[in-house]
Amino acid sequence: MKLPGLTKAISRLKARATAAILPEYTRSTWLPRTRIGATIAFAALAVFGLCYGATFALVAPLMMVPLLIPLVLALAVIIWALPESRTMPVKSMTVLFFAFLTAQVLWPNYLAISLPGTPWITMNRLIGAPMFLILIYSISTSSMARKILSETELTSNIIRLSFVFFILIQFASLGMSATIGESMNRLVAAQLNSTSILLVAIIVFQKRPARRAFAYFVWSSAIVATLIGIAEWKTRHILWAGHIPSFLHIDDEKLQAYLQGGHRAFTNIYRPQSTSTTSLGFGELLALTAPFVIYFLDAAEAWTTRLLAVASLVVMFFGIYVADARSGMIGFSLGLLSYGLVVGIRLWRTRRESLFGIAISLSYPALLAAAVAASFMFHAIRVKIWGGGAQAGSTEARVTQMHMGLPLIAKNPLGYGIGRSGVVLNYRLPSGQLTVDNYYLTLALDHGVLGLAAFVTFVVAAMALAGRMVLRSKLPSLDNRIYLAIFQSLMAFFIIKSVFSQQDNHPIIFMIVGLLLALLSQEPDIRAAIAGRRKAARKSLGRIGALRQV
Repeated sequence: MKLPGLTKAISRLKARATAAILPEYTRSTWLPRTRIGATIAFAALAVFGLCYGATFALVAPLMMVPLLIPLVLALAVIIWALPESRTMPVKSMTVLFFAFLTAQVLWPNYLAISLPGTPWITMNRLIGAPMFLILIYSISTSSMARKILSETELTSNIIRLSFVFFILIQFASLGMSATIGESMNRLVAAQLNSTSILLVAIIVFQKRPARRAFAYFVWSSAIVATLIGIAEWKTRHILWAGHIPSFLHIDDEKLQAYLQGGHRAFTNIYRPQSTSTTSLGFGELLALTAPFVIYFLDAAEAWTTRLLAVASLVVMFFGIYVADARSGMIGFSLGLLSYGLVVGIRLWRTRRESLFGIAISLSYPALLAAAVAASFMFHAIRVKIWGGGAQAGSTEARVTQMHMGLPLIAKNPLGYGIGRSGVVLNYRLPSGQLTVDNYYLTLALDHGVLGLAAFVTFVVAAMALAGRMVLRSKLPSLDNRIYLAIFQSLMAFFIIKSVFSQQDNHPIIFMIVGLLLALLSQEPDIRAAIAGRRKAARKSLGRIGALRQV
């Protein structure tokens, strides 16, 4: 039985429901175009996949880093698309940061995991890669991380601009390189060991316990490395040579040479290198870390801690002495001498009635001259600091390299590409190994005059800022006393780099600069200045918006 009225009512209800859910729904005219575009996109992706797979199968062992660029870009897009988060993984970042510091000092970087068809997986890369990913994730998803970094960057425009400019020059130097694959590998390593370390240090050192823990970690790690070096000096061979597991054994002539130990030319003196690749690197490590032992000598309240600091400095001095590292000896001595000057100035400013501080401050030039004269009077000390007949060959080699490098710099002031300095200079040791002894010469050959100027500005600005903070307060707190250690480390680094080009200890310097910037961001007057700048910037933006509306 048909009910026309009921059928019409149902039809009207269906029409109203359809209109409410999908109002005025019609077939779009651009749908076929979308299908065509999607088909083209999928076809292009398939062609790219085939080409990428074929290239990977042909050249993967030789050009691994360039082939990872598409994967890195895809990962960057994924991280960028992640939702905003109110927190950031500071604990994970802190654990990885201190693990990286410990491995940097105590693990020989030439002992790497070597799997067939893959690049060497060093301990720094094994720890630094996840730390870098966590850093990128935090910057992308956490407004707190972006705020910390932006406020810290405003503490010193010179440090910020010079560092950013140096990074840009590093990337631009790829265009100057004749071996893109090798330079790309060096560039990735540089970003893991410098850029990411600096930014992670800024975030980690926002907390006071992390700053104190850093000083303790540096002190304890340096002592362990020194004891390893002294034991090596007694046995006259690398302690782990012949005991390396097969998965860490790398059949490379250069790396195998590290396991042979070091000897001074024309002598039979064994020069320990501890966990470093050379005895000079061992001396540089101790010169960079000794100021943080001096920090405890200056800031510790317990006499037991101060006595341990003095004993540690004696042990570290002996480690540099047996390593026969002149650059390390000079850096170590400058740390002690600058500490004496700062103590004298501090006493002069805080105890006007005492003549002790005034006497030290005013007589310091004479004391310094006497110390230099004493270094020439005693033969053993003179040889260890200023060198003798056995050291004349290394001094002559550095002079020869400068004479060879200056015309090359004048020929191409823009540089020859990151990691290319040794090949371009073509100075070889009697063993045939390429070497460059002056890091500033390395910078000029790799990154050009502009790269050299940017890096020197970065280090000198950080050193000057730390020195100004040392002399700023009459009665520095425990946190403020660490400015002296920062200044001493940067000063030793700046001097040592004129005779030592290896970059094994550079991550420690970027940690120290990150510590400096984090400390500065906690200073009340600097925070007030940053707030004032932000307020002025907001007012300017408000005025610009009002003008646009008009």
